[in-house]
Amino acid sequence: MDQRPPLVMADSGILWPDTDDCDTQELGIDEFIALCREIGCEPSLTMRLSGTQAEDAAAWVEYCNGSPETKWGKVRAERGHREPYGVKTWFMGNELYLCKMQNPLDCARTTKAFAEAMKKADPSVRLVGCADTAAWNKPLFEQAGALLSYASLHEYDGQGGDVRGMSIAPTTSLWPKLKNSIAQRQIQRGIPVILDEWSTGWGKPGTVGTGLNIAGVLNLLCREAATLGIEQAYYFQPVNEGGIRVGPLTARLDTGGRVFAAFKCHQGNRLLKLPPAPAEGDLDVAATISADGRQVHVTIINRSVSDDRMLELKVSNMAQPFGASARFLIAKDLTQPTYSSFSCRPDGNCSTLVASDVTPQHTIFIEREEQPTVDEGGRLELKMPRASVAVLELTSGKNDRQRSLK
Repeated sequence: MDQRPPLVMADSGILWPDTDDCDTQELGIDEFIALCREIGCEPSLTMRLSGTQAEDAAAWVEYCNGSPETKWGKVRAERGHREPYGVKTWFMGNELYLCKMQNPLDCARTTKAFAEAMKKADPSVRLVGCADTAAWNKPLFEQAGALLSYASLHEYDGQGGDVRGMSIAPTTSLWPKLKNSIAQRQIQRGIPVILDEWSTGWGKPGTVGTGLNIAGVLNLLCREAATLGIEQAYYFQPVNEGGIRVGPLTARLDTGGRVFAAFKCHQGNRLLKLPPAPAEGDLDVAATISADGRQVHVTIINRSVSDDRMLELKVSNMAQPFGASARFLIAKDLTQPTYSSFSCRPDGNCSTLVASDVTPQHTIFIEREEQPTVDEGGRLELKMPRASVAVLELTSGKNDRQRSLK
């Protein structure tokens, strides 16, 4: 670590607002892999295509995935990590259409050269092409498409801080863009999409609007990811932008982080098909059933900022008796938050005007639990407070019958 000089970039406060525009490089590749293993997640890495050579990319892949007998695998082993890291997903640059490599043909040629070198080092790596418009994608897929496993897609939709707008954006904005993007990829070699950056904006702490938006995206991905062939989606970024609020000596879940924690109930489950709902409707719902068939989890969002809404469910083919419980995250305050802002100049540099705080009440979800009653016909009513998220859990003692929700 003492051989890693800090990186200082003037006017980059939008990227490193919490470390005075400085990347201390305390987190290197070995530390990053250790962190991923500690929290049980699969690592993915981005290869920089500007200012580096294809041989550098091959060396990095070999360092991560090569055996101890290879040149760079030996270096990794000498640092105390004999077993390969096995990093499978590698991004071929990031938003190259906004950076120095803005010519589609140059990007395509460079991507192909780097991809060939990386595949030579490890043929099993899954490479993600930096995709954008149809005109940008055409040469990229023509030249490098055979080497790519995925194409990237980014989506930021903060709706100017409007809570209602942020809450419905997943179905009114993101969903149409995903369908259009998938249609383009099917025309161009059928490369599936990774939603590798999605959020409401940059450099802003979490609000209840952030939390409602995250809940909506997670519901959408639960319902549609398989249909669209989306295997991976990355919230950007979790630290001090809605996921985890980190201070000098503290760390806590922000509004979005609390939503992520609540929605983990769907992990490992099977999707339950629900009746279609209007894109701008107040209630947004997703439901799954556990592998053993004993539990159904329903995540519900009331996207109205003014009115409570009643959710009515009928549980069919689920043996009674069964229990029902609901956990709520309810917005405490819906006044518009106040932020600092940032702006990007034509040369790509960003001025350091990053929000460090918002109206305190606007960052708070109130937690509440209820035990809803299910009648003999399997009907249940759940009152959803305005601007709230709920996880409804239905538990049965039987697992030998098919379940459905209406």
